[in-house]
This record gives sequence, C-alpha cells and structure tokens, in this order.
Amino acid sequence: MRDIGEAVGVTASTVSLVLRGSTAVSEKTRQRVLRAARDLGYRADPYVSALMVNRRKGKLPGASPVLAFATAFSTPDGWKSAGPDYLAYFEGARARAAQKGFRLEPFWLGPDGERGRRASGVFHARNINGVLLPPLPAGLAGLDLDWDFATHVALGFSLMNPSLNRVACDHFQSMILALRECRNQGLRRIGLVVTEIENRRTDYRWTAAFFIEQRNIPPKERVPPLFLKNWDGNPCSDWVAKHKPGAILVATADAAVSGLIQAGCAEPDRPKLVSLRRGDGEDNVPGIHQAPALLAATAVDFLVGAMGRGERGVPEHPNTILIDGVWRDAGNSRGNGSRQRRAITGQAFEEKRVTMKEVAARAGVDPSTVSLALRGSGAISAATKERVSRAAGQLGYRKNHYISRLMTITRTGKSAAERPVLGFVTAFPERDGWRRESPLFSQYFEGARKRAVAMGFRVKELWLRDPVWGGCFSREARKLRVRGLMFAPLPETDMEIQLDWADFCLVGFGFTLGRPAIHRVGHDNYSSMRRSVIECHRLGHRRIGLILTAKANAKAQNRWLGAWLALRREFALEALPPLLLETQREDQVMGWIRRNRPDVVLVPGLHNLHEHLREWGVRVPEELGFVSLSCLERGGWVTGIYQSGEWQGARAAEMLADLIERGEYGISSQPRTLMVDGPWNPGGSLLAK
Repeated sequence: MRDIGEAVGVTASTVSLVLRGSTAVSEKTRQRVLRAARDLGYRADPYVSALMVNRRKGKLPGASPVLAFATAFSTPDGWKSAGPDYLAYFEGARARAAQKGFRLEPFWLGPDGERGRRASGVFHARNINGVLLPPLPAGLAGLDLDWDFATHVALGFSLMNPSLNRVACDHFQSMILALRECRNQGLRRIGLVVTEIENRRTDYRWTAAFFIEQRNIPPKERVPPLFLKNWDGNPCSDWVAKHKPGAILVATADAAVSGLIQAGCAEPDRPKLVSLRRGDGEDNVPGIHQAPALLAATAVDFLVGAMGRGERGVPEHPNTILIDGVWRDAGNSRGNGSRQRRAITGQAFEEKRVTMKEVAARAGVDPSTVSLALRGSGAISAATKERVSRAAGQLGYRKNHYISRLMTITRTGKSAAERPVLGFVTAFPERDGWRRESPLFSQYFEGARKRAVAMGFRVKELWLRDPVWGGCFSREARKLRVRGLMFAPLPETDMEIQLDWADFCLVGFGFTLGRPAIHRVGHDNYSSMRRSVIECHRLGHRRIGLILTAKANAKAQNRWLGAWLALRREFALEALPPLLLETQREDQVMGWIRRNRPDVVLVPGLHNLHEHLREWGVRVPEELGFVSLSCLERGGWVTGIYQSGEWQGARAAEMLADLIERGEYGISSQPRTLMVDGPWNPGGSLLAK
C-alpha cells in the first residue's frame, strides 16, 4: 500500500480506505488509487487482511479466520459415513489449520454440489478466502462454484472439472512399491482388479505403474489386469480361474471385495489380497497406507500458502502435491485409526492459543526475547534459546500463521546481507556445467531467486565439488547461514551425496536425487502426457507414437512411458510400440517410423529431433505431426508443453520456506512431490488430420 501511495501521491492510509471501499475518499482519488493498484499488480494479503478486520471489530489478535471444508454428498453429514478417510481428512486439516491460526468448518454444497453458487455467496459474506475440497461422491467429477472469489485446493483426483491445485497420494509410486514388496515376499503372478470408476478417480496412475512393472518381469509371470464396470455378481471367478494369480491388488480389501475375489478358490490356490488403499480396519491385509490425515494437513499448508500469494480462482498452472504411500504388512496397525474414527460433531473448533507472553512467563524472560529466540536470532544466547524452546514445547506453543505473515513482510525490509540463505546446490563436474546441461536449470535458479527475495530470503549457488569446501560442505554451508537446500537435477541418477542432512530443510528438483528420499518439485510429466494425448485425439489422430531416450525415461521414473501406456488404453488408441533410444540414431528412428506409420509422435526431450526428421526426408507436420512434452520456449513453432522452469523454481523456494517455518529439517519419512503443470503451446508442428 505504501508503494501505491507513493505512486499516486497520497498516504498509505488513504490507499487502505480506497481498497476497503470507503466513501470518505473522493471519486477522483479513488480512481487514481485503483489504477495504480492495477498497474503495480497489488493483491491483498489475506493474513494481514484477516488481522486488520479482527482488530477493527475489536476482536483479540488470536481470533481465527475460517477455512471451509466443502462437501457435496446427499446430506450435510453424508461425508462422515463415506469412509474413515473422510474423518481423517477433516481431523488432519482441522489440526493443521489451528496450528496456522485458522479454524476449519464443514460447509455443505448441496447434493452433488447443486448449491455451490449459494455456498460461494456465504463464503463471500463471511470473508472465507480458503476452501478445501475433499474427494467428491462417486460418479461426480465437477462442481459449479464462484471460483474467482476464493482460493481452492482439492484432495485427490475425483474433481476433474475445473483443474485446480490438489494434494493426492502418489498412486504411481504406491503401485510400484506394492508390486516390489509383493515380489520381495516371494509372491509371483501378481494381478490387478480395479473398477473403471476407481481407475478414473486415481487418474489412471495405478494402471500406468502396473503396465510399467509388467514390462520388467518375465512374460510367464505377467497377469493382465481385470477392469470391472462394478462389483455386481461374481465378476472375478473366470479371470482368477484362467490366470491363477498368486496375489491380487485391489483398491480396498474389505470383506465384500475379498469374498467376491476368493469365491470358489480353495487352499492352497487362494490368491493373497493386497490393498492399495489400506484402511485402519484392514490390519489382516498387507498394502499401502495413504496417510489421509497427512494429505489433508499438507492441503491446508498448500491452501494457506496460495492465499498468502493472492492466488484466487482457477490457476493457470495447476500444481499437484503427491505424497508417497507407505507399505504396511498384515498385522501392522501403526497409525491413528482410533483418533480418526472418533465422532465428529461438526461444531466449530476453537483451540486455546498459547501466546508469546505465556512462553516468556514460563521461561523467565520478556516476550521480545521469546520472539527473537524463536526466530533463531544471533542476539540471544544458546542457553536462553534452549530455555525458551523448552518452555514453548511444554506449553504447546504454535505460531499464528497470519500474524507471522505480517511480521515476515515487515522483516523483508532488512538488507540483503542480513537475510537467511537458501542454497541452490549443483553437482556437475564443472562449476557451470548445470547451466549448459539444459536451459530449464537456469530457469529453476532464476525463478527460485526471485521468489526467495520476495519472501525475505536470498539464494546462493553452492557447488558440491567446490575445492574451497575442503570436503566439509555442511559445516561451510552453516557458516553462510544456509537454512535450506534446493538440489538442482544431478548429472546421474545414481549419484551418492554425503551431507549432514538433519541440519537443513531439503527440496530437490525432479527425481535424479533418489537417495535419500526428500521433498521434490518437478514438471508434472503425467499431466503433460495426458494433455498432449487429448489434443492429438481432438485433432483426429489415433496412431499416436512415443519416442524418448532411456535416460530421460529413467530420470522421470518411467512416468512418461507409464502415462502413455495407460492413456493409450483410455483413449482406445492404436497399440503402437514405444521407441526407447540410447542415442538419437537415424536408422532406429526412421526404421520405427516406417514400420509403425504414426500420425504424430510425442517426444519428451530430444529438442532438435524435428529438425533431424526434416533432414532425413520427413515433412513435419504435413506427413508426421510432432509434439514436444518439454518445449524450451513459449510461443515457438514447436507444438507441445512448455515446462515453465521459472514457475518450478518459485514453487521450490516456497516449499523450502514453508519447511523452514514449520521447522521440518532433515529427511522426511513421507516425502512430498509438488508437480507443476505446463501450459499448452499450439505451435505449428501439429495439424488436424
């Protein structure tokens, strides 16, 4: 507001009055202020706004603004009996919202969301700026809300229209994990039974990973998946009798499903059931636990962060946070099932907040010392910091997120040299090798740098092979006041890095840093493949081929190929074999094209392949359409997906700042992967058939 006031020649308080719609300011001044606000890209900060609204209404600073938990079942309380996951979603979201200074309340959108517009009006009237959308009822794929007013985050993939920011279990990773755990236990001939609606509600990612793993096992061990319309009758008996699977993966191994699959199967031929969404009531069945409470807590983090950035409406670049599933053997009942199953009244939750003043009284210091200690200030002795930290822990102190946001904005006025550091870590043989490897890497760095500065941090490039480190990277990084590390893609996927991991918050770009498993940010390869197939299909193409290098496929954890295999079935495309290249050779590429006669090829990487195709006598796009899933420029001639490297860099900086704020240092037991959608570039290398 100060910037706007300086541009117009008025005070910040006058700007505040205009933006609040006050009639105490002349129309001429109002128009000048609004024009300057638009020109400067001003967005109201919801945390500061909530604080000021509460102050003007005479409420205590601890009064909590509301986040909506919006459901669309047939009754207002229908979600409570829709399964234990929904109770866990609410509890996990409620607890995290309280930690951040918000209150979570259930809101009913009507049967199948038919009252969505009316609910949006309630959100507007109550100044509710954040809406969490748990999975929709089966059969519902879209909602009609006033999307422009608030910030929305969806849980899972059931809400397909519109495409929003979302948090979901990494179904692709979960399937890979389940299959490998089964094989480690000596199980062979592993099958998959899934209904079409379950398949769609996981965005076909289970299927994609299953197809990938089928390619990696001997043909005699392969069992074709069984896709069902529903569980009516006894749909599995013929399939089980024909293929004799040793184990069967199912979405849930409840009693009804178990009975249908194992009907007529006598010991010892009865297949072992493995649940891909193991609930706390399935302790007798091994499988994947999706941690629904953690998913919901992460969604609140995502929602609050997007609100702070002023991101309202349907996003131009939807982001998806994927959380790894965890394998649990039969009999392992670790978790919080009893807490998640307890009754929920639906009443507004109000948690007593512990103040800095109370922490100060317990520690025997003044509140300003508590503030400095909790921010890690060097002006406070280590002994006092320890005393304050212990008192805060004993009292259950939690930072109020929207007041913290106000203080963060104030602190960004510090000089750059005083700001905490985020390290951008590279590991190529040469210091600048990462810049030459791909233009995307430079975009990552620039996007992270810009976003970090806006949040009060600075970014410093750190080369792991730098001789000045003397083999003591962690020690030297601590001297530079580095709080978090962003790992640029590594030159090889099997590199080992030795660090004091517990000293830093950690985020990696992509999947090249396999061990340890840390939080990641990357391009959403799966969604890019889906968008590309949809666009080709819309233009009449059915013979859609895939060309990619084995190295690119490995760096993407086989997600390019898995997505293409699953989508080929979903869109009933011609079953062309993919072409996996070690190197870009004319004889291999041209031989494959002549044998398979594709209408169009989808190409991740291989940025100059379209030029080589024309050199080899193929007319692009007249004879062969060309779609790149990793366009280097937006608005260029090549049709495909622009990967938005700067956007990924910005998201990595935001994720790292959130980890630092929550004090989540070291390696996570359940890493999160934030996937960024890239926009479609129409280009000129693809024509309608």
